[in-house]
Amino acid sequence: MTQLWERWSGRSGEACPFGVVLRPSRENVSPPFDTWEYRPAYLPSPLAIHVARDVPLTEPGFFYLPFQPDRARLGELASRTGKAPATLTHVTCGGPQPARSPAARIVQASGWFTTQPAAQHVMTLRLTGGRGRAVVDLRPDLPLVLAW
Repeated sequence: MTQLWERWSGRSGEACPFGVVLRPSRENVSPPFDTWEYRPAYLPSPLAIHVARDVPLTEPGFFYLPFQPDRARLGELASRTGKAPATLTHVTCGGPQPARSPAARIVQASGWFTTQPAAQHVMTLRLTGGRGRAVVDLRPDLPLVLAW
């Protein structure tokens, strides 16, 4: 079970409303944590979304896409805007309970993802492209902070 509905419907309580999607830097790399394969109808066979096992609703869900994005479309975006797309460099997920699942520990060991205590769930995404001083806090509408 993807737990997407449970996260959405429980977002006002203890359920963490976030999911973290990982991709490899090259094709055909195995997921770094134990998963089961979700095969939605919109993905062509044999592609699948790998969903981390044994992640409680109090932590973000962890997903793994073993395939690469369409590089041509990313290049198109860069040529239209005159800028390279921003790169996500760090994610911090705050919540009332620490993330201790096997998947959370593995992702935290990578160094680009951390968790911290917070009264309510909040995610901070740090992006490249600025001097590191710009911050947009979307709360209370969304539990999200963008920094670049």
